[in-house]
Amino acid sequence: MAQTTKTTEELSLWQGAFTAIQSPALFTLLTAAGRENGRCSCDAALSDPPQQMAQINTIPDGSHALFLTIWPDRIVVDRLDVIRGGEPVAAPWIIKWPNDGSASFEARGKGVPAPQFAPGAKATVRKIAGSDRSGKKLAQIEVRFPTAQSTSATPRAYDYEVRAVLRKALVTRIVATKRVYSPKCYWPEKYDTGDVTCLFGRFEIPNDHDSVTFEVRPLNAWGKPGEPIMTEPATYDKAKVLYPF
Repeated sequence: MAQTTKTTEELSLWQGAFTAIQSPALFTLLTAAGRENGRCSCDAALSDPPQQMAQINTIPDGSHALFLTIWPDRIVVDRLDVIRGGEPVAAPWIIKWPNDGSASFEARGKGVPAPQFAPGAKATVRKIAGSDRSGKKLAQIEVRFPTAQSTSATPRAYDYEVRAVLRKALVTRIVATKRVYSPKCYWPEKYDTGDVTCLFGRFEIPNDHDSVTFEVRPLNAWGKPGEPIMTEPATYDKAKVLYPF
């Protein structure tokens, strides 16, 4: 199946009644829909599309390829980063041959552990004068946190869920939830070590609150979350917003 997907996307390999592999394009890569900084043409069809962050630009440095080795009992699919000299971008896929239907999405994701932030990892938050995806200037809230790297027991984070948790008197509720990629999610992991940011429009946070805390969870490719890290509680009183736009 021809698709400009990144090969770090585990859902690019489907093994049910038959086997299907979405192949990457050499010139650019797409991501899954609904991520705040994702690059996906399907976002336009969403009822609540991403709007606060620019799309990841994979055109200058995103070029993947698949190399298949066929054995009597299996197919080995090497996932390679063309820009970086054919380095593996992720572990090879091993496809049983013939396909017995035992490696469906559900079966493959069942035993995969959740990614975890390194001990001591911290998330921070600040107000900024920023711009949304269309270039409109507005007051934003920037949540910043480190990438969740793989260990011997846990995988690299696929993406991240960021929740804005509002507290008012005895009430606690989630007022906004976003999914976001690390900026170099499509590179081999050893290069994807910088911080991740997630932007919220100030208008997305209700004015009537005692405090707001942002919770960040790393997710594996199947959506299983690791333990969260949290920002310090802060207030975002409309009367105190410094940016008059």
